[in-house]
Amino acid sequence: MKRNNYQITQIEYLKNKFKYIKSREGKILIIIIIFFVIEVSIFSYVEKLNIIDSIYFTIVTLGTVGYGDIHPTSYLGKVFASLFIVVNIIILAFFIGQIGERLIKQKIEEVLGIERMEEIEDHIIICGYGRIGKVIVSELKEMGSKFVIVEINEALTKIISETTDYNVILGDAKKEDILKKAGIEKAKTIIISLNEDSDNVFTAITAKSMNDKIRIISTAANLENMDKLYKIGVNQVVSPQVVTGKILAHSVNMPDFLTLIDRIFLSNTENICMVALKEDLYGKTVKDVGDEVFAIVRNEKIIKNPNTEDTLQKGDKLIIVH
Repeated sequence: MKRNNYQITQIEYLKNKFKYIKSREGKILIIIIIFFVIEVSIFSYVEKLNIIDSIYFTIVTLGTVGYGDIHPTSYLGKVFASLFIVVNIIILAFFIGQIGERLIKQKIEEVLGIERMEEIEDHIIICGYGRIGKVIVSELKEMGSKFVIVEINEALTKIISETTDYNVILGDAKKEDILKKAGIEKAKTIIISLNEDSDNVFTAITAKSMNDKIRIISTAANLENMDKLYKIGVNQVVSPQVVTGKILAHSVNMPDFLTLIDRIFLSNTENICMVALKEDLYGKTVKDVGDEVFAIVRNEKIIKNPNTEDTLQKGDKLIIVH
């Protein structure tokens, strides 16, 4: 005989209920119900109460809210009431503890489900996946670097975990246990780009205390905080305001500067770098350099696409394409 959908649903419902009864919380709940029935029966017999008053008396005892209009009058009733109060407190405390433990366990499992961390070393820790952090991660991925992201925002961490294969840890980067999960002891560099400079400071202090050999790079929103970050042991401090200001200022005297910056930092196919001219190349020509010279920076001016026979001078900087 075939079962209809309603019967199947009812069977599944009963199975779920049975699973709950078999759990620790279900067993404790059954014990509470059994004790409740026993207490109602005893109070009804000892105190000569009707069933309604016995239930009310038991609930008052179970809730430990104190007696008002009804209270134990016999010696035996007082003994049972005292005993039941103690037992009820223990059972309820244990039941609440089990519920709390289950909720905490669910939260931990939820957090672990969105975290991802491989066994790596000599890696880079990026603290903060904001606007700057996203650019850092993108560049490091292009370079093939090993890294792990530490992000305090749970929703953002979940997005990272679901849409990328990045190593990511959910938590506050200022805390030792979070940095430990990110492998701070084996990391070679930590880049801190949090929203508040105070958070950057505390994270740098924590990182330095856990690994005194680690290289620390940090952003600073306010210029006055740059010196503070250097004083606590940060190796390099970058202020987005200063960098942006210098780029715009140089572009005034060197109109091609922004185009050059774009090609250096935004090109995905070329490895471009700027180097100071070595002493043994003074007076030599561009073709003697060996690599392709994209431009020469001389007296704050950019000479683009120099001729191979152009003579190099002391103080020149070469922008070379590898």
